[in-house]
Amino acid sequence: MPFLRSRERGEENSSSGCAACPPLGRIAPMTAKSNVWLLCLVAIAPASRGPADELPSWAIAVNVSCKPEDETAFASRLPADLSREALLAGLRTRPLAASETSVEIDCGLAVRKWARHKDTFVAVEQIAVARPSGPRGYSLSGHSIFAGLFTLQGDAIQWTARTPALLPVPGGGVLSLDLAAYALTDSETAFGLRTRKTVGYAGGGAETTSLWLLRRNGARIEPVLFTPMSSSSLLAGKRHDDGTRDHEEHRSPAATITVAREKTRGFFDWIKIAGGHKARYRWNGNAYVTADEDPVDDLAGDSSP
Repeated sequence: MPFLRSRERGEENSSSGCAACPPLGRIAPMTAKSNVWLLCLVAIAPASRGPADELPSWAIAVNVSCKPEDETAFASRLPADLSREALLAGLRTRPLAASETSVEIDCGLAVRKWARHKDTFVAVEQIAVARPSGPRGYSLSGHSIFAGLFTLQGDAIQWTARTPALLPVPGGGVLSLDLAAYALTDSETAFGLRTRKTVGYAGGGAETTSLWLLRRNGARIEPVLFTPMSSSSLLAGKRHDDGTRDHEEHRSPAATITVAREKTRGFFDWIKIAGGHKARYRWNGNAYVTADEDPVDDLAGDSSP
């Protein structure tokens, strides 16, 4: 699953509507008075592998790769003072694995300056697992991420937090970063990833887009909430004598998440709203949970791992 264009709401505490970033891969000034550059979702070609993780013969024969839906998104470069190789060397906690039955491949690197946290950048690399399929093909599955927060000290990358290992992506693959104001406490904010899961049926299919929120906990990046935000399906219906067939389209109302004034265990409650229905999420010490019915019906089925 490739990274697509990211959208950010700005200063509001809601996640549904946002001001569009510049075209993916471009570098644009953050403000008219600032010389700091914002890298608005970069996705570039996979890094080379070292001797420890050479590709097996089957992967070389089929030219295994993870291509984006929008290939123009990958036609970009990092700023001159930021080396992609150095960034991945610090972001990854191990080399990508390869065996005679499966290969981990780079599906894109996203880097954004986190305006709500001074001088902090968010970096996310998506990894997929390729397996041989048929005599000359392969399939992709098992999307995971390396994620981290870093600052730049001159040309040096200073990591402040990372995922301790590859983190499986719930609900399909990552579409984009979401850096809206998901306030956890008065001084702490979560950052988000938008994911998408698709399911195919005979004569139709379903798709669910979800929000995956993560936080910094010391030197670790940890997930705190995964929840569907929109969902739709197209199902085959009655067949007619002329060979045509009806289709039924279903769509769940899109959701927004707002930060409430009330707190639980020192963390702000979050309110999810869709189609006039609400669910309140509270902090349980490790993650956000709710006892309310989810206002978004996941038409693509359970989007959890």
